[in-house]
Amino acid sequence: MALCKWSATVNFILKVLVASLLLSVAIKYGGPFLDLPPSSMLALGVVLFPSTVMAIALWWRTQTYSP
Repeated sequence: MALCKWSATVNFILKVLVASLLLSVAIKYGGPFLDLPPSSMLALGVVLFPSTVMAIALWWRTQTYSP
């Protein structure tokens, strides 16, 4: 039973690492092909977007599972 739980944890960590690697490669090699003008608003959006999505997802989960 403990081995199965450990295996599931390692499997999840490996999935996150692979997804992170793929995203990093996509940004490094695909990013220069995007014709985006450098601006502070774009940088702010890129920085705040993941946090905003996570906040909305967590808020939605609390609304769904609250007693």
